[in-house]
Amino acid sequence: MKTRELTLYGLIGLVAVTTLAVNGCISHTVPQSQMHETTEWVIPCMFCKTGGFASFGKAGEWAMKEAIKDINAAGGIDGKPLRVEFYNSASDPAQALTQVARMIDTNPVMVMMLDGEPQTRAALPLCVQEKVYALSPCGSGQASLEYMPWNTYFMNNDQNGCSLHDIIWIQREPDIKRVVPICDSTVHFYHMCSRYRGQCLEEIGVEVLDEVTFEQFSTVDFDSVAVAALAQNPDGFIFTSIGDPTAKTIKELYRRGVTEGRRISIHAWADYPELFSIGSGYLEDVYLESFLNINHTGEKWQSIKTRYLESVDNPNWLGMWTGYDMILFAKQAIEGSGITGDPAKLAQERIMIRDWCYNQKGVEFLMGEFDIVDGFRMHPLYLNQIDENNNRILIETIYATETHPEGWQ
Repeated sequence: MKTRELTLYGLIGLVAVTTLAVNGCISHTVPQSQMHETTEWVIPCMFCKTGGFASFGKAGEWAMKEAIKDINAAGGIDGKPLRVEFYNSASDPAQALTQVARMIDTNPVMVMMLDGEPQTRAALPLCVQEKVYALSPCGSGQASLEYMPWNTYFMNNDQNGCSLHDIIWIQREPDIKRVVPICDSTVHFYHMCSRYRGQCLEEIGVEVLDEVTFEQFSTVDFDSVAVAALAQNPDGFIFTSIGDPTAKTIKELYRRGVTEGRRISIHAWADYPELFSIGSGYLEDVYLESFLNINHTGEKWQSIKTRYLESVDNPNWLGMWTGYDMILFAKQAIEGSGITGDPAKLAQERIMIRDWCYNQKGVEFLMGEFDIVDGFRMHPLYLNQIDENNNRILIETIYATETHPEGWQ
């Protein structure tokens, strides 16, 4: 049996021929006739337990563990239990790369990344280089395109929806003629999204003013962000960022005379608990495009939602929903691809997983069955308007029609 130098994390050693687990860990000796079967499915997962995206990572970890519990209670995957090994990226791209190197050194059949785009972008090239399929629904579809078919992007079709929800917003608020984009400049996807949103608004006759940027984890003075936006005398504001800086800037806008939430349209990871806790009292009538519909009436979703609310005080719905769906998808990929977990067939079975995940119809998720088309889950987005009690009132469901529209670059 050929050995592989574990240079990625400075580990040196040999994998024994008695290895059974999918992740390459050494197990007890078994008869040769059973060598082709695994006794446990083990998948490593990078997630952001600490750092700026911690609320997302912790919610996702909770949901993944609940999904594993549910799957194992129902008999596991092909009759064998599932276990996930967690690796903390600390919301840091350099740490993410180190952790994914450690994950790959365990010889997994696949890896998962429950993390933000900077971390995902840093780690995906290594997965492609080592030919390890990565289930990485967080980040952006544009980032995922660069590394397909070695990853699947199933959070939603963000490129298509980020423009459509603004068009619906303007149709509902036709007196808004001049908008200013307010964007987090530290995430490449946010900048692309903000620019594309502006292009689409210009196409329907809205004047798009100069973009105002900030750095999500280092900007302290959001007063200056609001001042720069208001100085251009806009009718409306389009935010592309996570919840914390969005809420802080909205509060500063209100302090300076903005009184109508209907003039604000939010996209891209802003549906975070911090948006509602920090922005409480300033969000009424604000338009919010969300990756999920927390008011979905499906029985499975309602069951998981109830368990989640009983476990947390300040729910991060995005992390919870994504984490549970990742495990559901991994289960179906293992079963559908027909892999066995045989270490001798590792390279072949990685390709089998990759190919199965690239195009599928009717894949089960928490909010129903959706198709995977060329590595994208064709999942709708949801445009909400926030009421006085911070509830999301669903206005329209936005269905993706293409995976990467022209002008998104």
